[in-house]
Amino acid sequence: VISHLKLLVQVILLRVRWIEAEVGTHLLESVAYRDFG
Repeated sequence: VISHLKLLVQVILLRVRWIEAEVGTHLLESVAYRDFG
């Protein structure tokens, strides 16, 4: 059960990290555009 939970946590963390990368780059672009554009 513990190994199953660890695997689930890893999958969730990977997905969160991917979403953060997608959203983060978008946010950085919009902030840079607003501040320096």
